[in-house]
Amino acid sequence: MLDVRFHVCPKCGNVIVSTGNAEVRCCGNILPALHAEQGQGMRMAPVNGEYVISVGRHPMTKDHYFAFYAAVSDDGVQLVRLFPGGKTEARFRAEGVKRIYMYCTVHGLYYSDK
Repeated sequence: MLDVRFHVCPKCGNVIVSTGNAEVRCCGNILPALHAEQGQGMRMAPVNGEYVISVGRHPMTKDHYFAFYAAVSDDGVQLVRLFPGGKTEARFRAEGVKRIYMYCTVHGLYYSDK
């Protein structure tokens, strides 16, 4: 499942996950898969069988915010949407998680291996 790909619609903000090559469309546009870079600054704390994911100080304004976090395991993807004005924190079931992704609306997609 590590061959997961994320697509974000620039018009409506829809997040679409694919597991291989796909032509993904939203709002009449073809959405390319986002390229992920290794991220730094993400905190991943194990708490009672979950990972609490957070990032220190980061804007959560209308134009600059984390739109989602995703936890990827061999058998699936857990996705948590975030919104302007909200927290930069999410919780995921920890079992089997191999990689965490986070998407900033300005800086793009980042990942951190567990």
